[in-house]
Amino acid sequence: MQGVFGAAISWPINAIHMALLPDGRILNYGSDEHGQQTGALLYDIWDPTLGTGMDAHLVLPNTTSTDIFCGNSSVQWNTGKVLMTGGTSR
Repeated sequence: MQGVFGAAISWPINAIHMALLPDGRILNYGSDEHGQQTGALLYDIWDPTLGTGMDAHLVLPNTTSTDIFCGNSSVQWNTGKVLMTGGTSR
């Protein structure tokens, strides 16, 4: 298998962190809708099987106002749950 680079595509957020989910979708997060680091960052779930258009994204709000900009995530493969830890102290 060989990867290739293509033209830049639009993305709903500035995705700093990503996690591969057991079903093949990608959870990504890192900024608000304007690309700014904030405690009100958004979560985006991208389904690559739907292509690269905006309809392949499910953008979810951050309802906790927790700034996990410099955090990390781990996926529990048996449940599909994502554990997010760490973050900035701002």
